[in-house]
Formats: sequence, structure tokens, C-alpha cells
Amino acid sequence: MIIEVAPPPNGLWHIGRQGDGILTFKLPDRADNSEPRGGNRFDSFNGDYGTLYFGSTLEVCFAETLGRFRPNPILAALVSDEWESSHKMGPGSIPADWRSSRVILRVGLDQPLPFVDIFAPDTIAELALRSEVMASLVQLGVHDLDLGDITGKDRRVTRFIAQYLADLRDDEGLPVYSGIRYVSRLGEHLECWAVFEGTMLFELERISIERNSPALEVIAERYQLTVH
Repeated sequence: MIIEVAPPPNGLWHIGRQGDGILTFKLPDRADNSEPRGGNRFDSFNGDYGTLYFGSTLEVCFAETLGRFRPNPILAALVSDEWESSHKMGPGSIPADWRSSRVILRVGLDQPLPFVDIFAPDTIAELALRSEVMASLVQLGVHDLDLGDITGKDRRVTRFIAQYLADLRDDEGLPVYSGIRYVSRLGEHLECWAVFEGTMLFELERISIERNSPALEVIAERYQLTVH
């Protein structure tokens, strides 16, 4: 049985670039399907619909967006002195224009369909029993679907599963799901939501990103980042 869940009633959080298109569903590149790290985790496999990503909390959003800035300790030891002498920002620095070019949104969903809890054991077991799922996953090297495949770095697998769920229709030919609930690879308490195109979204709140944002400070301390 596929486990269905509802998003938080107070809305979802998102960090994106400034501009009117921040909540626009954009089609992914189908060419990314040939690369295990291509695209985003639950993008359309066929490239025929857009997906937007949200967190249940603002902490989740900062963790997901700033994870790539985490300093490599070996590289940092090699370059820190040189970069400091040439007045470059050191490893783990978040430039001020990163903050100024982005904005925080809290978003509501208008009568959304259920979301699939992709981490639920029953959901994984059900998908593993569906021949139309496994026939394609076997071609991607997955012979026994488990949580490791859902959390793994081969995005072809998770994108195919997302495509399968997005394409499901009820007896009237209407979509069954609004998206996928999942957990960030950066921590089991970081709850994320992949929202499929067709789900109606509306802006509840728009906030500028300040250096002293409590959620930003939490992530900066956790990842040893310097916010400018």
C-alpha cells in the first residue's frame, strides 16, 4: 500500500532567486537522464512536467541550499593561507550577494491531492511489487528496491519513481498525487516536499535573507560556514 500524507497546514518554505518566476514550474532537461547525478532528485524522468522543492521548516531550506558550501577540510588547509593573503573569501564563505539575490517564501497549497510518503516502508514495499516499476528499475541496476535506492545518489532511480507516481490516474483520468514527501539526505529530521506541476500554490509570506536569520545561523554553525 502506498502511504499518503498531507503537507503541513501552515504552509511550506522555499528559498529561491528573486523575481516573479520563483514559483514557476520549469521543465527539466531530459538529457539529464543519462547521468546518475543529472537533474534534481524527484524531477520528471521524461521531462514533461516541472517540480518545485520545499521544506517543512526554514532550517530545511537553508540546509539544502547551503550544503554545497560546506568546506572540505583538506582543501581548506591547502588554500586558506593563500586565499587570505590575496584577500579572497575563505572556504565555507557565503557571499553577501548570495543572500541579496534570493528570498524566502512561505507558500500555501490550494486543495492539494495527497502526497506520497516515499520513505514509508509500506510505500517502498508496494513499489517493489509493481512489475511496471521494477521492469524499468532493473535496467538502472536496481533489482530489489529498498531505502538505499531512495536515498542513493543515482537520480535516475528517484526520477523514474517520481515520473511513475506523477503519471498515475484515477478512474476519471485525473492525477492521483500532488507530489512526494521525503527526508533530506542531510538529516532524518529535515522533511522535504517535491511538488508536481498542476498543484496550485499561493504565496503566504516573503522575507529577505538576513545574516542574523535564526535558521541561517543554525545551519552556518552546523556546517562551519561564514555568512557575509
